Amino acid sequence: MLREHIGSAPDSPDIASVDGRVSFGPFVLDREERTLQRHGTEIALPERSLRLLEVLVRLAGKTVSKDRLVAEVWQGAFVSDTSLTEAMSRLRHALGTEAREPGYIRTVHGRGYCFVVPVGATGDRYGGGAAGRPAWIPVSIAASLTLLGVLGLGSVLAGGGHRSALDSVGFSTDGPGMAWAPLRGLGGWLLGVATPGARPAGPRYRLAEVTLEGARIFKYGVPALPLSGFSVDRTGSRVAFSIANGQHSDAWVVEPEKGELRRFTTGGRFLDPVWTPSGQAVALAQSRNGSFDLVLKEVDGDTPVQVLLEARLDQFPESWSSDGRSLVYSERHPETGYDLWLLRQRSDDSWVPTPLVRTPDDEAFGAISPDGRYVAFTSMAGRRKDVFVVDLERDRAPFRVSTDSGSYPFWSAAGDLLHYVHGDELLSIPTDQIDGDVIRASRISTPVEGLYLAGSTSAADRIVVAMLE
Repeated sequence: MLREHIGSAPDSPDIASVDGRVSFGPFVLDREERTLQRHGTEIALPERSLRLLEVLVRLAGKTVSKDRLVAEVWQGAFVSDTSLTEAMSRLRHALGTEAREPGYIRTVHGRGYCFVVPVGATGDRYGGGAAGRPAWIPVSIAASLTLLGVLGLGSVLAGGGHRSALDSVGFSTDGPGMAWAPLRGLGGWLLGVATPGARPAGPRYRLAEVTLEGARIFKYGVPALPLSGFSVDRTGSRVAFSIANGQHSDAWVVEPEKGELRRFTTGGRFLDPVWTPSGQAVALAQSRNGSFDLVLKEVDGDTPVQVLLEARLDQFPESWSSDGRSLVYSERHPETGYDLWLLRQRSDDSWVPTPLVRTPDDEAFGAISPDGRYVAFTSMAGRRKDVFVVDLERDRAPFRVSTDSGSYPFWSAAGDLLHYVHGDELLSIPTDQIDGDVIRASRISTPVEGLYLAGSTSAADRIVVAMLE
């Protein structure tokens, strides 16, 4: 997923002279009371960060220079770039823009920042529209048990469905007051009453498999959800992903053969799970001490997370090598944007980071080939995205392999093909042509409307995709 929008926001109304509240997404900024609310709940925000937001919202869709931000927010006081960076980081965390997409504030490298979503004046408490409607949070355990008792399903819990029911409650997807929870042995989703609260925000995506002929197989059986990235394990039998819910985000796994969707992190901010080759654990980005660190978490059991790398800058896992001793990850730097790094495990089991690709443009979504030779990634220069490859065995600059834009590269399970997303199409390049003079990409399926992300399964003729609902 893109961690921030690439490009500018659609034209917003001129709100420079509008007093009172303005709205964007699920947020309402009250410029008279100097408060920021999400679904009616005030968000604590340092004064400098709140002033940054006020300036960016007032000039939504325009690039605001760092000098202008410093002048308006700090009002002539001498401050370092670090002060602006820290205030901006806190603002982004408050808005939840640590997720890859959607974002609210785009870094325009060498120039400043741009607020990239539409902004409008509002006269009601919630800002109107979808952002203002009472919404839903996961069904509580108590509510789930009460509902099951009313429906006379207590015997099902006693018969082995107890853990699945408690660990797998979910979100409202349509209709007022409805929530779902997958129950093993019932062959479907249980509907019940949810609790008013914070609806998971952002675009919603549906998981499916696509055959090379373009047929869609919705075997995962889960409703459309506001996913933040996903990862398919080596067997193709499980998909891990993260879901944002208010100020929290947790990692989930769906196992279609078991008919189960369950959460394996709780009470924190976890993003972008990436399966280890063994399939026993995932690498995650966890918000700790004000930034996202790289951690490792077993999917089964209650073992605590293992910290792989702790740093002051946000870091997001991208791809494991086949031997599980190297992890490609991206780091968000205040000056160069997203850069690619390689985390290698030494013989003493310590982890050492090494820069892989650092340019003024954003580089992200790195995918290491099964043989460990190549890393394919998305380069985002301006509004155009392209797929590049870096050869880890040769001392040469990264080279472009997409002929007419592309993003989200991933390798086939056998490593003989490099796939990537181009609009609503999946394209493929034979690996033996990657460093040749002529590269010809071929379409590997019919167009998939709303195609967002994709990943390989163990079956050579199927690919897991997320589609915008």
